[in-house]
Amino acid sequence: MTSKSKSRIRFKLHAQGPDRVLAAADEEVLGKKHEGEGRVLDLIKFASFYGEETIDAERLEAHLADCTSANLVGENAVGVAIKMKLADKGQVMCIGQISHLQLYRQNP
Repeated sequence: MTSKSKSRIRFKLHAQGPDRVLAAADEEVLGKKHEGEGRVLDLIKFASFYGEETIDAERLEAHLADCTSANLVGENAVGVAIKMKLADKGQVMCIGQISHLQLYRQNP
């Protein structure tokens, strides 16, 4: 298992008006199609959604604190959100063996 401090996470911030949608995926899950329980996570076809920039967990944490929603894939990317208490393990969906989490910030 990769150390979270050394993990490489692919990242892209999608801005639409005031909304900032963060997409982040562990590099090792990209370029593959993951299937399980009637669900498909096609990270070949949709790899570009996660961008080309590679960051570490600490930088992802800073971006998560400032986004309006997030789409996170992989143990390391999802683990950052759990560490920040933005979600708990019960909210994480597994597609095949891959962790997937979507977060939405509610307006105050």
